[in-house]
Amino acid sequence: MFSHRIVVLCLALLLAGCNRSKTVSTPDGKVTVEESGKAGQSTVTFTGKNGEQMTIASEGSKLPDDYPKDVPVASGAKIVMATSVNNADNKGSSLVLESADSFDKTLAFYKKGLADNGWKVDATISGEKMTMITAAKDTRQLVVQIGESDGKCSVTQSVGVKR
Repeated sequence: MFSHRIVVLCLALLLAGCNRSKTVSTPDGKVTVEESGKAGQSTVTFTGKNGEQMTIASEGSKLPDDYPKDVPVASGAKIVMATSVNNADNKGSSLVLESADSFDKTLAFYKKGLADNGWKVDATISGEKMTMITAAKDTRQLVVQIGESDGKCSVTQSVGVKR
């Protein structure tokens, strides 16, 4: 299980940024911080003593290689943060995106993309310029939250194993 102090250390290192790649060993595992060379872009990976991993990539990152191919990702959206967890208790990924597309266009994209990829929508909760969709497929659960504020559309999506 991830130690809270390691997660706090990961986030602190991510926010503080680094000039190069650096690994710090702790009793709970190791934390590796890699700076991409572009301002504000870095990746923090925690590897636990039992091999479990959690990776957090900051602004401008790419879609993680292990991100499920059947989960729609708004085309042309900027990845603000990507997180993936892979350990004995959890396996999943989260994305925070920023899109130049309108709220309505982004919402339509996700509704169509979920249906086209075989996801069954369990619930949709809507408010003014905010919608949350929960969907399921096989043994996985997906939550997509779409919102618009100050003319920007943001998307947060998390996929993981159902409990």
